[in-house]
Amino acid sequence: MNPGLSYNVDVINMEMDRLRQQWMLYDMLNSRNATGSIDNALFSLHTRPSDNSNDAKKNLVRPFSITT
Repeated sequence: MNPGLSYNVDVINMEMDRLRQQWMLYDMLNSRNATGSIDNALFSLHTRPSDNSNDAKKNLVRPFSITT
């Protein structure tokens, strides 16, 4: 990793249960929803709504999705 490389990260909105310093990235990825930007590129992270399909019952649906 390049030590001179830096990213500009802005979090506009985030809904989460907890935020622990040592697990910050993990807690942020497990938030219910988040919006913001990374180097002026917008992102939205949200949990998928649950449904009664066979895929959801077999736990084949990913717990979150990231859209850019």
